[in-house]
Amino acid sequence: MTPESSHDFAASLSPKQRKALRGLAHSIKPCVQIGQNGLQESVRQHVAQALQDHELIKVQMVGQQTAAAGDKRALTHELEQALDAHCHVVSRIGRMVVVYLEKEPSKARLPLKGLTQADAQQQPEPRPQPRAPRSPSRGQGRRGN
Repeated sequence: MTPESSHDFAASLSPKQRKALRGLAHSIKPCVQIGQNGLQESVRQHVAQALQDHELIKVQMVGQQTAAAGDKRALTHELEQALDAHCHVVSRIGRMVVVYLEKEPSKARLPLKGLTQADAQQQPEPRPQPRAPRSPSRGQGRRGN
C-alpha cells in the first residue's frame, strides 16, 4: 500500500469476485500472446501496459500447443510472480490466462467492491408458480368424441 493511498488492496480474490471477473472476461479477446520463447522482458512489459490500459486482460500461451499441463502451470506461476503486487490471476483454462489488475476504486473501471456488492444485491428472481391445468370449457372438448 502506498503512503498516499488509503485503499486496502485484496490479498486474494473471493470465489464470487473470480466468477464475476470470469464472466466479464468471457467476451474479450487475448491482447497478449506468450510465444515459444516464454515470458521475456518485452512480454512482461506488454502485459503490464495492457493491464494499466484495460484492468482485465486475457493472455494466450501460443507456443505451448504441445507442452504438458505442468509446463503451462509453471508458465502461469512465472507470470503471476512477474506481475505487480495488486494483480491477480483469475483463471487459466487451456492456453488462456485471465489477469486482473486491482486499482483504487476512484481510478478503477472494474472495482472489486462493486463486483461483490452487485453479486450480493442480485437476488435470483422468484420462479412463477405453475398454473393449475385448465379444464376444457363447454364445446371445446377433445376431438373425436
